[in-house]
Amino acid sequence: MELRQLRYFVVLAEELHFGRAASRIPLAQPALSQQIQKLERELGAPLFDRGRRVELTEVGHVFLTQARATLDRADQALAAVRDLARGITGELRVGLFANGAAELNRPILQAFTAAHPGVRLTVVELDFTQQVSEVAQGRVDAAIVRPPLPDDRLELTTLLDEPRVAMVPERHPLAEADEIDVAALLDEPFIAAHLSSSREWRDYWLANDYRGGMAPNVGADDLSTMGEMMAAVAFGGHVTTTAASVERQYPNWGVRYVPLRDVAGSPIAVATRRDGHAPLAAAFREVAQRVATELVGLVPGARPPGDGTATGAPRCGRGWTP
Repeated sequence: MELRQLRYFVVLAEELHFGRAASRIPLAQPALSQQIQKLERELGAPLFDRGRRVELTEVGHVFLTQARATLDRADQALAAVRDLARGITGELRVGLFANGAAELNRPILQAFTAAHPGVRLTVVELDFTQQVSEVAQGRVDAAIVRPPLPDDRLELTTLLDEPRVAMVPERHPLAEADEIDVAALLDEPFIAAHLSSSREWRDYWLANDYRGGMAPNVGADDLSTMGEMMAAVAFGGHVTTTAASVERQYPNWGVRYVPLRDVAGSPIAVATRRDGHAPLAAAFREVAQRVATELVGLVPGARPPGDGTATGAPRCGRGWTP
């Protein structure tokens, strides 16, 4: 019995049609039929009923489970050997900021462990002040972060963009609005991240690109964690802009999320060290990009980077000068 025969069997079991299965492999249909017959003779039992429709026999159903498990183990062994040859071994420390890649967090981490079974994966939670420092100083190998994070030490690979929303207290006058312009928020007391965060990052969430040079009203400053941010909005009466997925990740804080129709979306990116050439970090970046491309639809409203449909261009309001 050969692994290729198991792969042929699994494809045919999925398609239940010799023509389609042969096209997927690809293999000539008579050759596929011969390989399946050879496998059945070796097992001493039929795997398929070949009547008007191709169907798995009872033995075929049992064998399908075992065949898939065997192929998975073989693939893992092959991946481990290839990783060893490429230097992809040891431990990968991945920083995860706030809600990270939203609904893609789990698929990305699962895909990495499946692709690189010999690597030990450790996830480290990052606060507002650590998105740059933990990667730049090598305390994590890669991180899922929220730009803008201008820093020459980092290489940022954007995975996708998702909509940005207003976060307001549940009793705020705007809390029940279906959608608002950012101008409706700008006179409100905003929260701001800790001063050790980059100025560009603080300005971004304060919506300073939309203020026409007017200074923001900062009501709560130097926040470092999502918990502090939630409390400042829910119990302090402040507001902010945030990524739309925050509502799904942190649903029980007594705040409301209102769609913003005229602001740029929130990019999600993988950050790695620019001066490093660690194979593990590069492997994680590649997996994250592939998963984000294939599964972008898991994040409601998200679009591939550069698509533009999840973002709005900055515009002036209330008589500001462009």
